[in-house]
Amino acid sequence: MNYTEEYIETLITCRKTIIEPPMKEMKFEWKHKRNDMKLKSMDTDDLFYVFMRIHTEDFQENFSIGLLHQSLEGSRNLLIRFNGNHGQIVENPITTNPHFGYHIHKATAKNMNNGIFEPKAVELTNEYASFNEALKYFFKRININNTDTYKHFGHLFQKKLFND
Repeated sequence: MNYTEEYIETLITCRKTIIEPPMKEMKFEWKHKRNDMKLKSMDTDDLFYVFMRIHTEDFQENFSIGLLHQSLEGSRNLLIRFNGNHGQIVENPITTNPHFGYHIHKATAKNMNNGIFEPKAVELTNEYASFNEALKYFFKRININNTDTYKHFGHLFQKKLFND
């Protein structure tokens, strides 16, 4: 398949509905909690998977939320991943890649066409500053049906009358 930036963006932003909902509670696994769900495009037969991970100990800023596309060839390709502030990672000292702060990884056509399916493009973001804020922005960014998000993640959208 020959990927284009437009095709990748179309996969990320196409209207989606939840066909296999996440568990009510996140599952504990080693030093993090995890949850997953399966989505389907509302306009095509494309299938997608969402993973949600958050560190359970003293580092709640260390989280990851990602969208994978199930290709017709059978592989699952990671299109976009939202990360928390997990600290700087140096992959190549000559060309730095900003992993500090809250950031978003996105697949590029060039990398995918060269067989690199781990999103390498990194963009710092001010759109979120916590796991819950990232989840809300992620649902908006990947265009999940609002009814589904309220049904399974209503607690994220509830307004508080009083502060705690």
